[in-house]
Amino acid sequence: MNAISLEGFGELRAVFEALRRDRDVHAIILTGEGKAFCAGAALDSFVDKHGFKLTPGTLRKAFDEHLNPLMRTMMEIEKPIIIAINGPVAGGGIGLALAGDVVIASETARFHCGFVPMLAIVPDAGTSWLLPNLMGRNRALPMALLGDPLDAQEAMAEGLIYRVVGPDALMEEARGYAERLSRAPVDALRRARMLFTDAAATRFSDMLDKERDANCELVAGPEMKEGVSAFLEKRTPDFKISGSDGGSGS
Repeated sequence: MNAISLEGFGELRAVFEALRRDRDVHAIILTGEGKAFCAGAALDSFVDKHGFKLTPGTLRKAFDEHLNPLMRTMMEIEKPIIIAINGPVAGGGIGLALAGDVVIASETARFHCGFVPMLAIVPDAGTSWLLPNLMGRNRALPMALLGDPLDAQEAMAEGLIYRVVGPDALMEEARGYAERLSRAPVDALRRARMLFTDAAATRFSDMLDKERDANCELVAGPEMKEGVSAFLEKRTPDFKISGSDGGSGS
């Protein structure tokens, strides 16, 4: 079920950091191996032959050094992330699943938020921010308190994912989005992702100013000039030759 040890979240963060630095990587696809996407934390790592070994101190250390840095990296990385949910997702796996930019799911996907009713803890990995911001408090909170699962179609109806596809088409669909995003204008893509991520904590009036500032910065770069020229010349823009140095992660 692709459950991850607490240290494993840090290992996954190291992978994302390596992809961030790799100039040949233009977009990132995250999916699960086998029939499940991710079951969250590996609960067997919480016990040993003496019983329950997890303490507040070790858990805080794991959050501060591994899990939360991973989630911050995923939300802040300059390159677009496509999430391909290939099956059941539970626990902290929900945070991983919903932290992408284009989130698609197989028809076999099911979302289980069992933190409260099953483990007597609160949702983590950003789940308590992502769910209410994506589906609203009065839809998200019962899901967390009761632990009732959502299937893929219900998750799409609630605004958690972008599209549902057949299991055999999932990775082809994900690669198609990755190809399209890899041809997108790097700086505009980066700024748009930042604006949408910050929107939940930004007043409308302040967002108008953020939009203004972003576009005033972008209009001075080569990508918008290429976009306007391509539109007027009735051709597809080629942002790869428009002069962007790729420094933002393309």
